[in-house]
Amino acid sequence: MAKSHSTTGAMIAFSTLFALSGCTSMGTITEQQLSDAQLMQDVLVQDAILRQVSQECMRVQPTTMPLAYETQAYWWQKNGDWVILADQSINKLVLDSVERVQAPEETTLGLSVTLQVSLLAQQQRDQLITEQTSAETCTSLLNGYRNGDHDLAQNSLLSEHLPRLKALAQEYYPPSFSDASELLQSHDRSQFIAERLAQKTLCEQVRVTALVRQWPREVYNADCGAGRQYLLSCQWGECRITL
Repeated sequence: MAKSHSTTGAMIAFSTLFALSGCTSMGTITEQQLSDAQLMQDVLVQDAILRQVSQECMRVQPTTMPLAYETQAYWWQKNGDWVILADQSINKLVLDSVERVQAPEETTLGLSVTLQVSLLAQQQRDQLITEQTSAETCTSLLNGYRNGDHDLAQNSLLSEHLPRLKALAQEYYPPSFSDASELLQSHDRSQFIAERLAQKTLCEQVRVTALVRQWPREVYNADCGAGRQYLLSCQWGECRITL
């Protein structure tokens, strides 16, 4: 993973995503917040790539299924704590509750990170795995993760920044049942990803409505009019059309 923690690069990337999500201004987002967002993104992208590569290898080469499950478990033993901290840090930006009210631009920044993670992981997966990918190629890719080649702490451009995640995730708590009514009014982590998928594969003038908001699992209804209704199921920011 190439990474420089460039604030300018982060500004460009997140400004583009803000535009996609309907926010036309960076508001009061600071350079530190952009740098932190870049850190969260870089950590979660590595986790997302492994998830998606594993799923695709199991699909195109079912014989790699045992290795794929073993690789995910082994990688998570060494890297899972950092991934959890990055995920909790984004949740602090995205989830609004009665006790924790945040500025809209901060919430949009968190949603932008989630969308960017999904897009980057999908792009990387498509570059690595195709319908013609051999079992040997899948085995080599998975062994790279299992052997530590993609461990976060071994990434020279990322490892020194990982401790920052502890501060970003400090005092995180998941929404409780008492927060439910407020949570129903909050943004969804996968909403923009689901809308993008629906517009690309179903219809351009689609109306997407949340049915289940229980991150990492979120379910949406896609209404294309004329009685055409579809379900979109999202897991860890990766969305699929459910027929």
